[in-house]
Amino acid sequence: MATKGRLIAFESASKCGKTTLAKLLADKLAANNPGDKIASERGALSHSAFAKKVAVENICDVAYSSSFYWADIVFHTADVIIPIVTGGGAVVQDRYDLSIVAYREIHGLSKDHILLDEYLKRGMIIHPDLTVYLEPEPEIAFERIRSSQNSSPIDMQFLQNPSMFLLMQERIRNHIMRLGRNCLALDTGAYGQEECLTQILKRLETLK
Repeated sequence: MATKGRLIAFESASKCGKTTLAKLLADKLAANNPGDKIASERGALSHSAFAKKVAVENICDVAYSSSFYWADIVFHTADVIIPIVTGGGAVVQDRYDLSIVAYREIHGLSKDHILLDEYLKRGMIIHPDLTVYLEPEPEIAFERIRSSQNSSPIDMQFLQNPSMFLLMQERIRNHIMRLGRNCLALDTGAYGQEECLTQILKRLETLK
């Protein structure tokens, strides 16, 4: 299976299915590639010691937190993603760079793409081999937010202001096209988990 040395990133606004599909994919890759390093990671923030320290500090101000979120993704890329990918393993990333920049843009902080582009240019953040963009009908995501006991304040913010959800999805799509990323778009409302997983695996097989 053409998954060695791969970074697969899931991007979308809240409750579109990123976490569920990322875990399913990581488990499937691990089962199909015994002996390979398959990591399932979640951003932002990652599970690093740096991220834990930031979380303890309760950095929740959208403008102020930029340096912490970008620092974490750069550290995470250097410490976890690049070593695994260059070692022939695969990293399945639940959120990577585009969810961060798009979330900040919907709050009027529209210059983070400058940071993103410079980080990419220097290899401090790397382009995923495949970006899986999830786009269910908004009401499906909103119902998941309403029904989940784990909905975060960020999730609830989308429920209270649906236009922000739509705008974030649009911003993610725009950055995918702007950066020319290899993308698989999936409607996680119309397709079940197994069908989505099948489509992702098929696309991975086409990667060179």
